[in-house]
This record gives sequence, C-alpha cells and structure tokens, in this order.
Amino acid sequence: DLARLGVRGVRNEAGLGVRALPNGCIFAIEHDRPGGGRVMINQVLGSPLDGGLHRVLLRAGVETREVIGPRSEARFGGDERRLRWEGSFRGLRYRCTLWLHPTERVLLWRVAATNESGEAVDADATLLQDLGLGGRGFLMNNEAYASQYIDHFIADDAEVGPVLMARQNLEQSGQHPWIMHGCVPRAAGYATDGLQVYGPAHRRADGTGAATVALPGERLQHEMAMAAVRSAAARIEPGATAAWTFFAV
Repeated sequence: DLARLGVRGVRNEAGLGVRALPNGCIFAIEHDRPGGGRVMINQVLGSPLDGGLHRVLLRAGVETREVIGPRSEARFGGDERRLRWEGSFRGLRYRCTLWLHPTERVLLWRVAATNESGEAVDADATLLQDLGLGGRGFLMNNEAYASQYIDHFIADDAEVGPVLMARQNLEQSGQHPWIMHGCVPRAAGYATDGLQVYGPAHRRADGTGAATVALPGERLQHEMAMAAVRSAAARIEPGATAAWTFFAV
C-alpha cells in the first residue's frame, strides 16, 4: 500500500513517472508504454528503512554529502512536475531538482551549489542510478539475473564527454527497453555496475566510498547494473553558483 508508505511522485504525458519516499529516497522510476506494460528503470525498489541504491552526491574538497540517499539531510518537497532536495554543507547551499519533460521520455536532475563561504571551493556532483529495465515482477524475482542481460555501451561525445547507454536484452512484452545517461556541461567519470561503486572501498569507508573513490571509467557487465556519472569539477568562488544537469532519455 503505497499510500501508507507516504509515497509521492511526479508524472508526465509520455508515461514516465518517478515516486519518492518521505525520507527523500527514490522508490521507483517507471514508464508506462503506450501499447501496455510497465517498465521499471531502477533495479531495486527504495525502502523506508534502507533507502535504495539511487544516489545524488555533492563533493566539496575532500568531503561528500548525499543530496539524495539514505544519509541525506536535505529538506525534501515538490509539486506536480518536480521534486526538490535542499540543504547546505561546507559553506555550499545546494538544491537538486528532479524534473520530467512535459511530453518526452526525458528525466533531468539539476544540481546547483552556491558558495556562501569566504573561500573558493572545488566541487563536483555524481548520479548513481541502478538499472533494471524490466517489469517489476521480472526484476524482483531475481535482480542479479536480470542485470546480467543488460548490455552497456559508452559513447565519447566531444562536447559532454562519456554518455552511457544500457539495453535489456531479455524481451519485455515484445520489446527491449533501453536508456541513456549523461551530464552537462560535461561528465568526467563513469561506471556501469554497482560493484565498481559499492565494492570493498565503499564498505571500508563506512558507506562513503561511493563518493570518495574515483569512478573507474570502465565498462563492467555484472549483477548490479548502474549508470554512474560524475560531473567535471568546478571551482566556485565566494558568492558564485555552479550547476550540473544529469539527463536520462
């Protein structure tokens, strides 16, 4: 019963919908296809207790804050078309806005950080999106099995850097769902599986490894398919604002 969980969401005319839990963690990203059937983009449903695998991270200097995630301290809210997370750390006032294009199957996360300190800050942002690309029952029956059939392709775009594409090769109601992720103005790093992000370094760092280790920039097809994209770093002068936009198509 999603109402009892306090789930709230946004949806557009293209059948794309995002639902989030009261703790601000993403519960599900799904697409209702015109011919029938629903495809879940994420691999694992978010939990009121554990959050989920989806993250948006903001790094300033050597410290990192979860903007979206189970350790997030951001204020969370939204309206019919957008969800928002706001907070501050290390002198940065940040806002993350998740926005659906009104009529297209396009999802945007815009992360903006304003430097309210008296010194310049080097910062970047990271999107970690677990991938299922299948029906909910199919995924929840065996997430690892479903992940092994997702192929990844990385295109190196001259303007925005690496763009990640993923395709589910096990037929879903007669079709093969696919998705593309990237970052503007430019991505600087990526990973394609949770093993590269939530591996031993993540556990040794007591849950902060996903943010502190460099994304390897290598394609891995394993049991936790993921679109992990890190933005290029920006130097934010006092009073200035830097912004990065992650996109999914």
